[in-house]
Amino acid sequence: MKISKQSYKIYINDKVLHLVDKEHFANLQLSAKCLKVPYSGSKKSLFQYLDTLEKSSRFDEIALQTDDLDTLYKDFKSLFKWVPAAGGIIRREDGRILMIFRRNVWDLPKGKLDDNEKPRAAAVRECEEETGLQHLDLISKVKNTFHIYRDNDNTRVLKKTSWYSLNAPMPDQIKVQIEEQIERADWMNKNESLDAVPVLLSIHELVGYYWALPELA
Repeated sequence: MKISKQSYKIYINDKVLHLVDKEHFANLQLSAKCLKVPYSGSKKSLFQYLDTLEKSSRFDEIALQTDDLDTLYKDFKSLFKWVPAAGGIIRREDGRILMIFRRNVWDLPKGKLDDNEKPRAAAVRECEEETGLQHLDLISKVKNTFHIYRDNDNTRVLKKTSWYSLNAPMPDQIKVQIEEQIERADWMNKNESLDAVPVLLSIHELVGYYWALPELA
């Protein structure tokens, strides 16, 4: 039986837009600076909320509630150029994970899917290309994340990244992909990875989600 989606969490820089099924709205943990509004059914109104998060410091989050989450998500997705991507949290035998320093923030290896490429294959390929590591073993799916950015033409892009857990053998030889603006890569334990700064909110929360998985407890 298909389990219905209850919400979508979409990152816009270090702010968040929630698309939420009305029945599950009360379950959301929201900040004090969150604007809570019902979806009017107008696609044009969605631009207003995006502009608010991009240009104003008044709210850190906006939560849109609806009786029909599928329709809201389809309306929202139709406003953007769609980019599917995949990435990985690479774990070494000593329990450390690999974080990369790219464009002045800590990040995780990831990238866009090639034509007709499956997310699992893309995750392994991107992790190997960006870190120089070989013989990575894909273990399991971690989660999906969504974020919005503007491309070189100033067009808004909605990127869905499928994240996977991968194991790396020891010893390792890291050779970061300089052409992707990666400056370095460090193996970090749990506390180091959770305390790494500067880091985008989406990556920080993903790392926290990863360490909280039952198999890592």
